[in-house]
Parts: sequence; C-alpha cells; structure tokens
Amino acid sequence: MLINCTRKMYRYVGGSEQIASDEYDSLFTWSGELFYGDNANPYVMIRNLATGFPILFQVSRKTFAIDSEQILSEIRKAFLAQGYDNDAIEAYLKEGEAVRFAQKSDQTVKKKLDALIDSAYKLGFDKVLSMLPNQETTQNRKKIVSADLMKEALGQQRPEITLKRNLVIPVKVTLQLPPGYKVWRSFLLPPTLTMYELHRVLQIAFAWDDDHMHEFRVGKHIRIGKKIDEQFGWFDRDELYDESEVQLQQVVGLAPSFTYIYDFGDYWAHTIKVGKPMFIPEEPVVVCTGGEGASPWEDCGGAYRYQWMMEILEDPEDSEYESVMDWTGGYEDREFDQLYINARLLKEF
Repeated sequence: MLINCTRKMYRYVGGSEQIASDEYDSLFTWSGELFYGDNANPYVMIRNLATGFPILFQVSRKTFAIDSEQILSEIRKAFLAQGYDNDAIEAYLKEGEAVRFAQKSDQTVKKKLDALIDSAYKLGFDKVLSMLPNQETTQNRKKIVSADLMKEALGQQRPEITLKRNLVIPVKVTLQLPPGYKVWRSFLLPPTLTMYELHRVLQIAFAWDDDHMHEFRVGKHIRIGKKIDEQFGWFDRDELYDESEVQLQQVVGLAPSFTYIYDFGDYWAHTIKVGKPMFIPEEPVVVCTGGEGASPWEDCGGAYRYQWMMEILEDPEDSEYESVMDWTGGYEDREFDQLYINARLLKEF
C-alpha cells in the first residue's frame, strides 16, 4: 500500500518506510495531508485514489509520528464504521499491509484533500468518520458516494498489483561564483545515500582533492559533517550531525535546497537544489546527468581569485599569463567531462 504525502505530512513519517519503491494499484494508493484542528491538535486526512474514500485521524502530540501500523489501524476503523464485511476488510489490509510512504502531491489532489478538510471543520471532527464518506463527491468526472464505491471495490478482493519502481532524487549542485561564471553538476541519487557519500560524489564531480574540511548546512541551524573529537577554535565539531549516519532522504524532507562548504580557507560554497523525486525501473545508482563549466583549482584562493585567474588565462598577452599558466596548467583539464565523472562514480559506488 502506498501513501503519497504532502511535504508537511512526509516530515512526520518515520524510518525506512519513507522509501517507496513500487507503483501501486489505485485501490491500494492513498493521498495524505497533515493539518491542525481548532484545538491545535495535529490531524491527517487521507483519500483513496480509486474510490475517493476519505479517512480522518488524529496524530499523537507526544510522538508526532505517523507509521504504517497507525495507517492500517485507521483504515480498519473507518471501514468498520461503514459496516463493511469484516472478511473483505481483513483481505484488503492483508494484501496491502506493507505500507510505504512517498512525497508526492499535485495541485489537483491537494485541492481535493483541502476540500475534505474544510468539510471536516463544518461537520465536526467527531462526525467525520461516518458522515464524510457518505457525502456525494466527484470521482473520475462522475458523481459518486465514495463509501458505496469502496464497498463494491472491497467485494472484488482485487490483489495489490504493483510495478517495481525505484525512487531516485534529482539534484543540481551549483558552485557560488562571481557573475559571468557558471559551474554546476546535476545528478540522480539513491535516497539512502549517506551525506558522507554525497560528499564523495561532489569531490569527484568538481575535481576536488578532499584535502580540506567540509560540511553541509541545512537552513540556519543544521550542520552535518565529519565527527571528530578535536575542536578547531570557534569551529566546534561536536555540534555536527554525523554525515555517515544521516541519509539524503532525511535532509530532503527538511528543505528544498541546502549548502555544501568545502575548504574553509578558500570557502567553496555549493548550492544543492533538490528536484522532484521520481521513479525509475532500474536499480538506483549514483549518476551524473549534466554539467557546465571548469572546476576551480585546489588552493587557488577562492571564488574571486578563480575569476582573476580565468580572466588572465583568456588573455595570452597579459603580463601575468605565463606565471598563472605555470601554476594552474590551464583550465582545459578542469572542464566538465560527464563520461569521466561517471566512470569514477561507478568505480567508487
């Protein structure tokens, strides 16, 4: 069974259940939204893709977590409230007991969920379980009563037909440079990639030598990097989350973009923009999908020193040309080479 969550709801789904790796029959697919009631308690509204059947339930304010066990329990409770055949209910739940969660919610689906939430406010939350599924609604451009349609579907006892798909996360990583210079690389990445492994991906893709310190920054307060015992002046490494224990999918759930800093002297800042997660039939691997621009040289002095060197190398008549060429060796070897990057990524991952 698959629960397609809005971004807000997806943040409260726990553990590996977040990794959705199949496409499911519409009867076993639900859309979900998290919101707050008048009493400030958190609630979840889920809606079945095949029948439009809605279910509202409250999330514990203490744990504030959503898991597969609760989803199955709330579905059973809602079906029993409609008086459905117990054997049909148990057959449905047994078939779809492997609940998985994915972050996916288009505007059409979200509007339908928002309309159901508005109805819950009008009816009163205590009446929703029995009344809301029996209201007339539009499903596949037809006027239906979702409770009746779900009863009919349960009677068919359809198997949970799934098509194997693997989730990948597209990211575009752009080096922060002065205007006029574009250096970026894009990737498809497995959601279970650790942040240490992402660090290695970026080292390869931008031709860094991994000779300096680094860290990831998510928002204003979250830092992820290499955990070591020693402190470096103002730079307290004990504040960091361990990059070997944090997965990409956990970070993606927190922000649509984040930053990777390499070399706190030259201060190379990379903006990592996360695309919409997608399904592919192949087993997910780390792969570079595109890029542009020559990577800076290690220890060259930072973004503006890179700009100065690039300008010098574009003008052989410049008095500094020979010395800059001797130090850098030119920038041709630093240009984006997708085949070479993927060959190195394949070897390491």
